[in-house]
Amino acid sequence: MNCEHVVATFQHTEDEQLLYRYGEFKRHELPSGDIITVLPTCVVPLPYLIRANWKKVTQMGNFRSVYSVDILESGIHPHLVVKSPERVFTKDEDLLSREYPWWGGPKSLEGRIHIVNHPVVEAQAFWEAIMLLELHLHKIRAEIPQALIQTYNGRSEVVVYAIDEQIDQPFTDMITTECVPNYDDIQTKTGLLPADDWEGQNLLRDRLGRIWIIDVNRWTWPPYTDNFRRNLVRVIQDA
Repeated sequence: MNCEHVVATFQHTEDEQLLYRYGEFKRHELPSGDIITVLPTCVVPLPYLIRANWKKVTQMGNFRSVYSVDILESGIHPHLVVKSPERVFTKDEDLLSREYPWWGGPKSLEGRIHIVNHPVVEAQAFWEAIMLLELHLHKIRAEIPQALIQTYNGRSEVVVYAIDEQIDQPFTDMITTECVPNYDDIQTKTGLLPADDWEGQNLLRDRLGRIWIIDVNRWTWPPYTDNFRRNLVRVIQDA
């Protein structure tokens, strides 16, 4: 298993109570220094989640690092997608005053700042996993989170199952909804607040024509994410 030992605790105390509500998770500390937190919705074995076993990956992201794990050293196709937090943020004071940290891209003409290896920035991965778990708790079709990876250099990633291969796996207990709820339905059922223009950028159709919610990194969940969002904005302003 290439795993040094298993710890049944979680490092981020602010997120710990929320994670416990979704079921059991295990924290694996590897000799490489990486820490893998296997989430209760995980359907792949631990070796699939170890970065040293990834032979081929393909970059996919725009505003953050997103890549598919195409082939393992064993030749297996694990059907995983790995997502890092956003690390480039807006420097627009008006947006930051409204606690909106996201950079609008080159066409926005906004100033930007790149922040790496900061624990508040890296915590985005943990909140993204929590929001996906909350959606699944309410049987809303969304990316299925597999694990959180904290790398030896302090960076964090969330691993999800690749949606284009969902039809080949027994996910019947996770796809009970026939359609994606609208904004009001999601807010009423979960309390989560999708990001602006979420229907245009946060939905993906699989090969059976089913629609899945993806990329919930910019979503909020008052009051749980309130302190995190304020701290993130403060980090940007102080940088």
